[in-house]
Amino acid sequence: MGFYLFSIKIFNDKQGSWLQREFLLPLKLINRILRSFTP
Repeated sequence: MGFYLFSIKIFNDKQGSWLQREFLLPLKLINRILRSFTP
């Protein structure tokens, strides 16, 4: 959840459009990794 809020904060920044594209995939990968570690 923290990563998601962080991405939204960056998206609201001036360079949000560019940074959001950079974070969109890593966020999904992080979500998948966290789910794999969570029982």
